[in-house]
Amino acid sequence: AISRLEELNVETTRVRGGLRALAGLPLVSLNLGETELSDQALAVLPELTALERLSLFFCSLSGAGTRHLAPLRRLRELNLDSSEVDDRALRPVAALTQLERLDIFSARVTDAGLAELSPALARLRSLDACGGRIGDAGLAHVARLARLRRLNVGQNPRITDEGCRGLAALGDLEELNVSHTRATAAGVAGLVEALPRLRSVAMYGCDVAGGAAAMADHVRGRAGLVVRA
Repeated sequence: AISRLEELNVETTRVRGGLRALAGLPLVSLNLGETELSDQALAVLPELTALERLSLFFCSLSGAGTRHLAPLRRLRELNLDSSEVDDRALRPVAALTQLERLDIFSARVTDAGLAELSPALARLRSLDACGGRIGDAGLAHVARLARLRRLNVGQNPRITDEGCRGLAALGDLEELNVSHTRATAAGVAGLVEALPRLRSVAMYGCDVAGGAAAMADHVRGRAGLVVRA
């Protein structure tokens, strides 16, 4: 019966509204990605009190819509991958203190936005933030997310080796993507040495010539470590 529905996926459909029918359902997982929903349509979200996974990727959302996320205190996974999402639209995410996975891949988050978010996201294990507006200052806030195991900050050309050095504080980090940043093989080699659990590093489009030898030494000495460049 629909009254017991726990998972719903309407990704890429022409849904524009009608979400009021979901109110009170015991939904745990809801995928509204790449639909034509408006900010107003999301007003039903606070009534989905059991929700743990929510996907709103490629939706045209502003702060008027994302404010409805704040009451979802059980949310563990959130996908807001959209270039329409900016720092203001991300502010309500700071209320979601149980989040373990956050995908804001193409969101226009800045260093200032990460400064607002990071204190509340202590449980975060996976972060994608590749909108091109993050620099070393923003990476310093990411470095405070001590439980991170997976981090993708590729396509942010203001990130340098200096910012990457701060990531040495992430002792649980297993996967790192700094592709198309100004990180170099020499800089990342030192990070690899500092992070014994790191097993995957992506550096496509980065300067790998200068520190190639040092990186090769680390790869040879670490079983299971894969570096892609």
